[in-house]
Amino acid sequence: MLTTGEDVVATPRPLPGNIAMITQSGAFGVAALDYLTGRQMGVSKFVSVGNKMDVSETDILYYLLHDKETKVIIVYLEDVKGGREFLKIAKKVTAKKPVIVIKSGRSAAGARAAASHTGAIAGSDRIYDAAFDQAGVIRANDMEEFFDISKALAMQPPAFGKNIGILTDAGGPGVMTVDELERLGLTVEHFSPETEQKFEDLKAQGKILKIAATHNPVDLTGSVTDEQFIISADIMFQDRNIDGIILLGLHHMPGLREKYIDGVVEISKKYDKPITMCDIGATEMALYTRSRFDRLGIPSYESPEDAARSMKALVTYGSYLKRVGAADEYLSNLKKVASKTKPQK
Repeated sequence: MLTTGEDVVATPRPLPGNIAMITQSGAFGVAALDYLTGRQMGVSKFVSVGNKMDVSETDILYYLLHDKETKVIIVYLEDVKGGREFLKIAKKVTAKKPVIVIKSGRSAAGARAAASHTGAIAGSDRIYDAAFDQAGVIRANDMEEFFDISKALAMQPPAFGKNIGILTDAGGPGVMTVDELERLGLTVEHFSPETEQKFEDLKAQGKILKIAATHNPVDLTGSVTDEQFIISADIMFQDRNIDGIILLGLHHMPGLREKYIDGVVEISKKYDKPITMCDIGATEMALYTRSRFDRLGIPSYESPEDAARSMKALVTYGSYLKRVGAADEYLSNLKKVASKTKPQK
């Protein structure tokens, strides 16, 4: 009960879902459950291992490898005990399910804090980076990225290349997205000649404006309509040079209604390529738009940079699956699961 007299649920029950969490900090774990619930991200399992006197993160990873309810594993760590065993098990898990880790104790002061918290010996941060890369574990740089990329990997297939298509109704945010993608080592190259011609045909038919930029990024301008977003997304998914799409569907445009959300979602289901989206804003309509995309299986974000970083994680995981020869099996399993489940309306 607040002092205002309002009743508030302080610890809402997590939604059922496909994200499992292992944490070395009980307090952070509880806060994470609150965060995941507020973001409508469902949880399959939750394990707090503390100072790991009897059970370690490696034990739980092995258990979750065989857990049918878990698709993505997120881990808060301060140290790893039994490095060789961790690498051995982590490699088995990441060939089947993405593992995202936020590893604290990077700095000297942070390492001291970890030692006083759980008795953890943080170790060299460079060694952890190398070990995670070898095992296919994706390391998040901060808490926001930790949850953002977890959502992307839970909702979308990995990308098996690094060239990203951008579809936007706002030029500035489109440029911001390009900048962030290139900073992350991804590319935003022109479409194939066939795709370029398809867009020219749409202009000639009056289906999109002649002033629209269609060479990647595709900027449909502030005069965008639902149908223009849907048909453009379909054309971009078909392009053999495009490995993933970022949609910047800023809701402020007068020609947009809710139809484009359902349309883009249905189009995306036809392809084995990921899509993330961004709608900038904090008012009711922005929150509603992002929530609708999330419920329908396309991860949404508040900034172009967040959407780009999440796409980078999808590219990183796809690259790892190709490296270990597990890409085809992973996609096959995704399709089996998708045929049994339906996203919320």
